[in-house]
Amino acid sequence: MKKNKGRRKADTRRKKRLKAAPAAVARTKLPPVSAPQTQPPRSATPPAARRLSIDWPALAILVVPLAIMALLESLMSPPKPIAPPPTAWYGDLSREAMPVFPEPSNHAALAPAEAPLPPWHGKLALEAMPLFPEPTNHVARAPVEPPPAPWHGELALEAMPLFPEPTNHAALVPVEPPPAPWHGDLAIEAMPIFPEPTNARVAPPAVAALPPPICVPEAPSAAVSVPPSNFGRAISAAARAQTEDFVIYNARYFHIAYPGGDTQALYGVCTDVVIRAYRALGIDLQELIHTSRLGRGDPSIDHRRVEVVRRFLTRHGTSLAISEFAEDYRPGDIVTYHRPEGRISQYHIAVVTDQIAPSGRPLIVHNRGWGPQVEDALFVDRITGHYRLSREQVEAFQRTRAPRVSDRRRTADVSSTTRR
Repeated sequence: MKKNKGRRKADTRRKKRLKAAPAAVARTKLPPVSAPQTQPPRSATPPAARRLSIDWPALAILVVPLAIMALLESLMSPPKPIAPPPTAWYGDLSREAMPVFPEPSNHAALAPAEAPLPPWHGKLALEAMPLFPEPTNHVARAPVEPPPAPWHGELALEAMPLFPEPTNHAALVPVEPPPAPWHGDLAIEAMPIFPEPTNARVAPPAVAALPPPICVPEAPSAAVSVPPSNFGRAISAAARAQTEDFVIYNARYFHIAYPGGDTQALYGVCTDVVIRAYRALGIDLQELIHTSRLGRGDPSIDHRRVEVVRRFLTRHGTSLAISEFAEDYRPGDIVTYHRPEGRISQYHIAVVTDQIAPSGRPLIVHNRGWGPQVEDALFVDRITGHYRLSREQVEAFQRTRAPRVSDRRRTADVSSTTRR
């Protein structure tokens, strides 16, 4: 009930406001109504006004193409003939109009041409020369005297032709034959123009064949004897020759033959560089180390361990002092290292070469994991041993410790089963 009363009051207030201001409410709610505008009918427009209204765009569309066509026709049409100039007057002659491009001889033909005066050649009055006279016209009128005959000793030759043969004059003079060459007591006849290479030569005396030069190979074999002074360089050359082969670092255990056994040439470790370098000179470190009883008695692995090789070199080779001077390391020396960062092994071995690096240190050959390499790494790692093994020391060891008959000789295949 209260709501309805409030609504009634609001309605009454709204009605009072509408009554108080009807014009304002009408303006806000309804648009103003304007009087209807009446246009006169089209027929009511005067005819004069209709004539003056021109549709210019339509007119331009019609006129412009016509103008363009007329312009093109005027440009492409041939030119109109030009009226001839008035008649020219030449003395008493009345000539017709000259053409636009008259011939150059038209005017010259009107005037009488006078004959040119004949040229004067001494006392001869020659006729008028042509425009392009022949070069022999004037020469033919004067008598040509023959040239005097050349004098060749007491012979008077006739006039030579224009192109004489090259042998005419030579045939008149007698040509003496060249003297025969003298070869010892033999008188050989005249040699032909292109003699054979053996005609005018006597076969040279046979020379005794010289013996072929002796070439020492870089990696000498077991049959070649190397003098003691060059033994270290021979070991160095045999080690450097291994750098030309492709070798994969493989530290696994291989069951190999004994003696003279080796892994496949495709595999190798750092000790194999030393073993193969000495084996190229006929020294088998596998047999020597196994005979020395310094390892565990396994000929397949004892000579491939750095510590076992060190013990053999210390006892049966020459153990040199470890020095920090590069001059103390000679070609063929064996150097052992300790590498604490090594993943497979912390022991390493290398061979000193006869090549000197730009730093002044000798290069070494070793296999650090990328195959045999020649590097300037003599003092890179900590040196644990410096050794030298000569052929005399090997022979002395073989005399004192000859292999026993009871030693087991292995003949197994090189690439047989492996074990850890």
